Amino acid sequence: MRLWKFGASALSLGATLSLTFVVGCGGGATEKKDEAKKETKKDGGEAKKSEAKKDGDKGTAGGDKALKAGKGVIKGTVTVEGDPETMKLTEALQMTMKEKKEDSEHCLAAKAGADKEQQTWRINPTNKGLQYVVVFLIPEQGTEFVVAADDEGVKAVHDKDLEIHQPYCAFEPRAAVLFPSYTAADGKVVDTKQKVRVFNDTDKAEGGKKGGITHNTKWSGSAENPGDNKTIAPGKHVDIDNLKPDSTQVTFQCSIHPWMTAYVWVVDNPYYAVTNDKGEYTIKNVPDGKFKIVAWHEGKFLNSGASKGEDVESKGKEVEKNFTAKAK
Repeated sequence: MRLWKFGASALSLGATLSLTFVVGCGGGATEKKDEAKKETKKDGGEAKKSEAKKDGDKGTAGGDKALKAGKGVIKGTVTVEGDPETMKLTEALQMTMKEKKEDSEHCLAAKAGADKEQQTWRINPTNKGLQYVVVFLIPEQGTEFVVAADDEGVKAVHDKDLEIHQPYCAFEPRAAVLFPSYTAADGKVVDTKQKVRVFNDTDKAEGGKKGGITHNTKWSGSAENPGDNKTIAPGKHVDIDNLKPDSTQVTFQCSIHPWMTAYVWVVDNPYYAVTNDKGEYTIKNVPDGKFKIVAWHEGKFLNSGASKGEDVESKGKEVEKNFTAKAK
């Protein structure tokens, strides 16, 4: 049985600024060394935990307190301080697409500004809210999220694709969260059947090249999610159903149009959100308790404590937590 541990001490910041949650192992019961060796086996560099007993809200035999879905809500707004430098995509096209005029014309036919400009900063002009910030919760050490099939967060994703579209020369959404599985109260890992489906929508793009253009989708993450590279013809899609919940962002790129990038975080609980076009986020059904909250935007942590997270507490009520991104 694999049990994912989310203590703040389990977080580490990798060279690519990815967060990896470490798998916990061990139990409260005393075991002989030879028995422990038999029950604990290596699985892709991660330890498997021996069968643990459920004891109400006491959690597993390791003594962790089980955190079940509650009535708490954590919400807020992420705003930008300063004005980021932007590079018009026409300049990028001139540098990288000199021999592909047809693609250049298609890319620039997009009505949305994001396809025509440097795509990292999606800022609302009214309130300077920042879109595509990933916000999620981490349990305090000694606690763990225990998820049930009837939790609203599970029902919201069960057997539903996380869709990423490529209508012109941008990935939409720019950042997202995949919730493919969770640990139930009995310690078993349950599959939500959610997968990523990437579409090449260029054949339907208004004003673009008739028949569309070819994209490729290259994705890479941690050793747990090593990635692949697939060419996608206009009107086609590719399914990615092997991403595992180690809470590491997986980076998506198009090698044909190298400014195209997107990020997908892979988690095993429903306590996450991505900011909308006003920079707003809402995490619902939060368990009662103390947590660490992380806000991440394209390689940078916006919260104090960086990868370890910032303190936040839920007591079944609404809590406001705002963040600021400082633009260079």
